Amino acid sequence: MTPEGPYIEDEISIKELIQVLLKEKKLIGLISMGVLLCASIFTFLVLSPTYESGALITLNLEEELDTPYGSYAMLIREVREYTELVDNPQVIQRTLQELGGDLTRQNYLDSINTESLKDTNSFRLTASGGSPEEAYELASASVDSYLEIVEVLHRKMLSQHFLHTTADSIKELNNAIEDNDIQMQKTRELLEQAPMTFDLKSALLSQAEFSLWLTAEEGMDITDLGGDTIVSQELNPTYLKILDMIANLEMTKINLEKQLAEAVRDHQELDAELLGIAQYEETLSAEDLYDGQLTATKNMVSVVSSPEINMQKVGPKNGMNLAIGLVLGVMLGVFVAFFKHYWQQ
Repeated sequence: MTPEGPYIEDEISIKELIQVLLKEKKLIGLISMGVLLCASIFTFLVLSPTYESGALITLNLEEELDTPYGSYAMLIREVREYTELVDNPQVIQRTLQELGGDLTRQNYLDSINTESLKDTNSFRLTASGGSPEEAYELASASVDSYLEIVEVLHRKMLSQHFLHTTADSIKELNNAIEDNDIQMQKTRELLEQAPMTFDLKSALLSQAEFSLWLTAEEGMDITDLGGDTIVSQELNPTYLKILDMIANLEMTKINLEKQLAEAVRDHQELDAELLGIAQYEETLSAEDLYDGQLTATKNMVSVVSSPEINMQKVGPKNGMNLAIGLVLGVMLGVFVAFFKHYWQQ
């Protein structure tokens, strides 16, 4: 005895534990086989087989895109941003529309997976289904929808941007033409006030050769020519300079009007582009898209490897499921054996 009272030794005996396991080995075996049987039934009879089909997609991550309307600083520059577009509502809606059937939005989200490839501008899009054909059809429809929607998003961003820039250009060009017309009017008024020619008078005595010739031919005395002058008309240099200014203003106006016509044409094309995109967003039909200058955005995303029918099943993992069932069965059997031993003490 101790000062505090009787001491009861309570230690875990490994030998006792082993004896319990040996004594209840049949019980442990039965429970293990029962759980394994349940796992087998669940794996082979309940779980449906799963197949996969996928595509490898590469991205052209340009910081700036050259278009017929000018350069555009791209807003989407990372692989992650492109992979997130796989779950874009329009991509899902177009895929469901193309496949039809009973496929739901949640089915799509559960069946589609994306994986970025390290140190590359590529990612893999994988679709799963209950059959090789189902997985292939879902992967193909998803890839087609993704490529089309990404192109539309790019075209929409570019159209909105350049629609504003062309509108500003049209306003600036109209102002420039108006200023040019005002300058032209003022210059023409100056032209009306400036004489085209002026009289140039030269004293004869200062032109000795002409004086000598005149006295020789006419028999005149050179002293009789004193004070006479030669009068000739010359074009006014100021008048010519004003004419040159008018010509330059007219040429400038021609160039401005040409630029204005191009800007108006671009603005109309971009307006038609946005109208087509708006119609597409309602119908998701590529026929509604405007066949304009921005179709080059198709090159932003390309498919390196297209989906194929893969006959190899990827799930369920039969061996893994059975192994997990066996381990759980043994663990449950051991727990029941120890609990029985404890309860009987």
